[in-house]
Amino acid sequence: MIIAEQGLNFGQSANDSFLLPDFNEALEARVRWANAVIAKIASTDGTAAAKERADDLGVEAYEAAYRIGADAYPDVPMPLLFKGVPQLEAGWRSGFCDEACDRALCDAQLG
Repeated sequence: MIIAEQGLNFGQSANDSFLLPDFNEALEARVRWANAVIAKIASTDGTAAAKERADDLGVEAYEAAYRIGADAYPDVPMPLLFKGVPQLEAGWRSGFCDEACDRALCDAQLG
């Protein structure tokens, strides 16, 4: 059985003093972004449907980065695969910050 299928995360072990982002999820988001870029280039002379598909792929990439950012709060750093890609960086930061705000609101209501 392939290790990724077993649900193991190489970014974390019992002896790690810090956590790393899940590589598989980050890679999937980066591939979605790459597909969006390719679709956008391919749709420059295409139909409205092709352009809409390219936009949809971009939204999927952003949403994946957002979920990873939300799951990363409070101590998992941004995946290196997102560095240099403004759309993925923004999605991750939005998810991370939204999760921080949600937790702060919950703490304030409970405290």
